[in-house]
Amino acid sequence: MKKLAVLVLLILTIGAVFAQEEMLYPFEKFKTTIDNYQPEGYFMMSCENYETEFSAIYMKGFEGILTISFLSEENIDFDETAESFTLNKQKAYYIEEETDDGMFGTLIVEFPKYKMYCIIMEAPIVNEETKARLISRFEQLKF
Repeated sequence: MKKLAVLVLLILTIGAVFAQEEMLYPFEKFKTTIDNYQPEGYFMMSCENYETEFSAIYMKGFEGILTISFLSEENIDFDETAESFTLNKQKAYYIEEETDDGMFGTLIVEFPKYKMYCIIMEAPIVNEETKARLISRFEQLKF
């Protein structure tokens, strides 16, 4: 009987570990952080939860856009040859891309505990300080 109890406890512990590993970053925490964040010159258009991803969209008139998102590992596809570095002990990437609408910069930060990435994108890029500005935004958000 004692061996059975130990076995059940072991199975429950392993199950709890797997369940914990599959937890996503809590949307409530994301929303609270976003509600307390007001980037200068921008106004928030929306903050949405799509189960395995959530995002906030900010507009700067018709001149600019800022998005802050969390995406699960399975919903993200980016060029891992992007500039990589460590940010607050987390693996991060920076990408600049040109589209028909102009240049945009993207900061991607891994959250392996939640199997998610935080993505902060700003367009258009107005100067060479975009990477530093996106890093500053991430640090201000304190996810």
